Amino acid sequence: MLIVNLFFQMFYGQIILFFIMREIWNVLRIGRETLGDKGLFSIRSKKLTFVARLGTFLFFVPLVLLLIFLEFKSYLFINILIFMFSGIAAKEVNDLLKFKSASVSSTLSFFLGIFPPILTYVHFNILDLGINIVFYLVITLVFSNWIVNLVFIKENEIVNFLSQATSIIFILIYPGILMSFVVAITTLPKAPILLLILFSMVSGNDTFAYLFGYFFGKNSYKPTIISPNKTIMGFFGGILFSVIVVLIVVSLGLINLTYGEAMVFGVLIGFFTIIGDLFESGLKRSAGVKDSGKIIPGRGGALDSIDSYLLTGPIFYLYLS
Repeated sequence: MLIVNLFFQMFYGQIILFFIMREIWNVLRIGRETLGDKGLFSIRSKKLTFVARLGTFLFFVPLVLLLIFLEFKSYLFINILIFMFSGIAAKEVNDLLKFKSASVSSTLSFFLGIFPPILTYVHFNILDLGINIVFYLVITLVFSNWIVNLVFIKENEIVNFLSQATSIIFILIYPGILMSFVVAITTLPKAPILLLILFSMVSGNDTFAYLFGYFFGKNSYKPTIISPNKTIMGFFGGILFSVIVVLIVVSLGLINLTYGEAMVFGVLIGFFTIIGDLFESGLKRSAGVKDSGKIIPGRGGALDSIDSYLLTGPIFYLYLS
């Protein structure tokens, strides 16, 4: 147990160091990038962003670590945090969809985001509803609402109704149902350790991809216009980090996988961490905004913080459950 504790202390120290190095480098390179056209105002703005991001990081990481290890009522507190992030992220998704399709009310979007994770928690910890019944209930409620609306809808409102229906399905799945799998992880044996592993793989992936891309990918191919600063070397670096983490975790006996299974698992988590980030970047680009919201100082919205977990959470749970 002492070895495990030392491992996590060293590992998280490295993650924090990588994050700080990246943010400091962002500040140091400002002069070269901005003095020619925006001057000191841009430098000060970047420094304020750095301070805000660093402060947010230093606040949220200890908070999340504390909540993860509070076992009260089947990890209720970390699940409440997950519920809130899912609901707020759903509202942000609804705001992004306004630019391309008919949106729904903020209250409904929040409900669509928070309802599936709450039902998942209730299913596993209180009523044992059966996971199929949980999602059938969600689908039934949504379709019942549509049927009632269709009965009373006017002919000139059909197109808008179908657009809203599409938005509802999308928000129900992204982030609602996808975030439910993160809740499901809290029901597995060694749940705190598993959540730490997922958190490490996802957050470290971004930092390692940045460092790998910066040092080895300056002239590397940039595969997507959605996020033009990302290079193929950065992608490989992020995936490599995830594989290394899983191999270390398996060698310590924290999860029961063969080394071959661990490598496949690491590649999947690393790949879908990147895809989750790119998918959200595509939503923001289509809406013409930089951040999904402003609720988290220096980082943007709730969706900006959980985007990669929406795709990695299901893989993580299904692979290990």
